[in-house]
Amino acid sequence: MNPALVAFLAIIIAVGCIVVAFRFGKIFFKLLTGIFLLMIIFVVIFGSLVVSDAMVFRDEFPNTQSLFLLEDDDSLLASVVLKPVYKRTAADIYEQRLINASNEDIKAAGNLKSQEDEFESDIPFKFSSGDEFLSYASSYVEDDFDSLYNSFYKVMVFDSSVFDGFEDEVIDLTSVQVSVGDVLDSLRSDVPLDYLANVVYKSQGFGPVVFKQEFSDSFGSDARSVLFSLALSEVLTDVRDVSELLSLFREKKLSVYPSSTVFKTLSGSPEVFTDLIENKFEVE
Repeated sequence: MNPALVAFLAIIIAVGCIVVAFRFGKIFFKLLTGIFLLMIIFVVIFGSLVVSDAMVFRDEFPNTQSLFLLEDDDSLLASVVLKPVYKRTAADIYEQRLINASNEDIKAAGNLKSQEDEFESDIPFKFSSGDEFLSYASSYVEDDFDSLYNSFYKVMVFDSSVFDGFEDEVIDLTSVQVSVGDVLDSLRSDVPLDYLANVVYKSQGFGPVVFKQEFSDSFGSDARSVLFSLALSEVLTDVRDVSELLSLFREKKLSVYPSSTVFKTLSGSPEVFTDLIENKFEVE
């Protein structure tokens, strides 16, 4: 049984015991009062552990690398890696000063490189290659997440229902626009980019060859991973916002591995406990 549920029931039982104690005498009252105090201590300690674990997750998650997976009817559709928050170091600043102090040709090239690096640092995701996706899919099929824990802080498995209600949201892809629903359908296909190119050609008359070339030039060759990240960004206002992720977890649209005290508590606990945890994140 869920620990939080046990604690909740313990409080209810303790209150009942107090009522019985008042009715049946002082000795029984003293005994039950002691039991009640022990239960209160247990609840306080347990609550502290939950809040502590929640705060660790809140602090660690944005600053570590986590794996996002998309599943649909027990099939893995896509993967993408959430990168840690980029922080400029003293070495970065010093390097930029050297670039700015160089001659015009080197300065121009250096600034170009710096802009590319800055653009790369602003992208929250590292896109999975085809081989990486197959490796993750193998671990998923075998239910072997242990092999991924050394590389990632958390493995987060999003159910395709996470896109329910967002199917008509529009995603800009270079010269064309597609819907989240089209992207999800493409991820269910064997070759997502070919599927999407056909959809774009039928709906907008844009040539498949040109579309795929523009997509490759803009986003690279890891189409499945890129499309997943673009669609997910329509659902989450901030992919590193733990309160949004906790809401999806409560709605059973997200599974988190390895689990910890906060997730075990959120899973199947009375709403009063889960609301307290989420409010703690919002206040902090």
